[in-house]
Amino acid sequence: MVNGRCYFSRYVQFIATLVQSMSREQNDRVTATPFGHMLSLPYIKQSRPVLDTLLSFWDDVDEGFWFGKVLVPFLGSEFALILGLSATGDEVELYREGRVTSDLIIRFFDGDHKKAGRDAIENRLQLLVGKRGRQDVEDFTKLWVLYLFVTILFPTVHYNVPKALCSYIDDLGRLGSYSWGLAVFAFIRQQIPTISESVRRRNISGNGSGGYMDGCTVALVVWAVEHSNILLGSHRPPFMYPRLLRWSNAKFPRKVIEKLEPREEELHLLSRGRPLLEAPKEISQFPSSSQSEGPTLESLHTRLKVAERYFFLVDKRVSRIEKVLRDNGLLVDDENVKHDTDFTEVSEEHTAVEAKDKGVVEKDEIQDSADEVEVCNYLILIKIFFIIILSCLLDEMHIVIRLFGPLMLRVRKKVDLSP
Repeated sequence: MVNGRCYFSRYVQFIATLVQSMSREQNDRVTATPFGHMLSLPYIKQSRPVLDTLLSFWDDVDEGFWFGKVLVPFLGSEFALILGLSATGDEVELYREGRVTSDLIIRFFDGDHKKAGRDAIENRLQLLVGKRGRQDVEDFTKLWVLYLFVTILFPTVHYNVPKALCSYIDDLGRLGSYSWGLAVFAFIRQQIPTISESVRRRNISGNGSGGYMDGCTVALVVWAVEHSNILLGSHRPPFMYPRLLRWSNAKFPRKVIEKLEPREEELHLLSRGRPLLEAPKEISQFPSSSQSEGPTLESLHTRLKVAERYFFLVDKRVSRIEKVLRDNGLLVDDENVKHDTDFTEVSEEHTAVEAKDKGVVEKDEIQDSADEVEVCNYLILIKIFFIIILSCLLDEMHIVIRLFGPLMLRVRKKVDLSP
C-alpha cells in the first residue's frame, strides 16, 4: 500500500511535551500565526487503505476521484477547508530557481536548508522553549512553523523543508497574507498522477507496494472521508473547525457528498476576511448534503434501465405461462380459432356423433370460452401488478406511461377480451 510521509504521531508527541514548557509570550505568538490552530492537534491516524484505494480511482483528465459512479473534483478550496488555511491571498512559490536565502536558515543551520531536518529543528526548539525575550520568541515561532512544514504540511523524503519555502518564514508579519491552503494542496496535487499510475500497475501485476507519497497525506484521507458522509466516532461532535480536528477515528466511505459546503466559521478561508484566532469551535448541526434534493437525471436513467429489465423478465415468464396454457388448450389465439372453425365445418360432414350431440358440444364450448377469458384476465392482472410495483419504485409518471402503454397495446393484440 501507499505510505504517506505525513508524520502525525511524531509531531503530536513532541509538541505535547513542548507546549507544557512554552512561555505565555511564545504561546501567544504561535497562535497568532495562520497556523496557530495546529499547535495542539489531536492524533489523526493515517489510514493507508483509504489512501491507497483513493489513489487508484484518480482521473487525470477530469482532475478528480471516482467514488463509485460519482466523479468528485479535487479542489484546492476544499483542501483549505480541511486544514483551516486560507485559499486567498498571495501565491506561495513552491519552487524557485537559483539560490534561496533565509536569515533563519543561515543563523540556525549554517545556511543549508538540507540541514533543517526534523531532528535538528526539534533540538533547537528545546533550547528556546520557555524563553521570553523578543528575539527568542520570534525565533521559536519561526522554528515551530518550520517544524510544522517538515512533519505535517510539506514533508519530503528526508523531512527537510522545501528550499523555496525558507524565505517565507523569515517575515512572520506577512505570513498571513499568503494562500497557504492552496500551497499545501498544490504540493500534494503534483504527485497524485504518478502515484496513482504506480498503484494501478501494482493492482494489475500484483507486484510492488505503491511507494511513498510526500505532502499532507492525512489531509487527503480526511478530504476523502469528508466526501463520504460517514458516521463520526461516539465521542466526536458532528462538526469541528477546522475539519481536520474531528477525524481522529476516520472510517471507510459510505455515501458520497459531491461538494463540501463551507460553514460560517470557514468563510474567511475563501475570502480576504480576517482569520479567526480564537480556539476551535464545536458546532452541533450536521452538514447538509446536496444529494437530499431529489434524484438526478443519471439516477432516473439507471432506474429506468432496471425497470425495463424487470419488465422483460416478467414478460418472458408470462409468455412461458401462455405457451403452457396454449399447449393444454386453455388459451387460443385468433388465427387458431379461425383455423379450428374451418376444420370443424369440414369435420361436421364426416362426424355423425358431433351432429347428434350438438347441444353437449355447445355447452362445452361456452365453458371453455369462460375459462379462456378468466385465464387471460389473470395474465393481464399479473403484468399490471408488476407495473404498479415498478411505478411505485420509479415515482415518475412519464416513465410509468412509457412502460404501461406498450404493455397494454401488446396484450390487446395478443388476447381478445371481448365477451
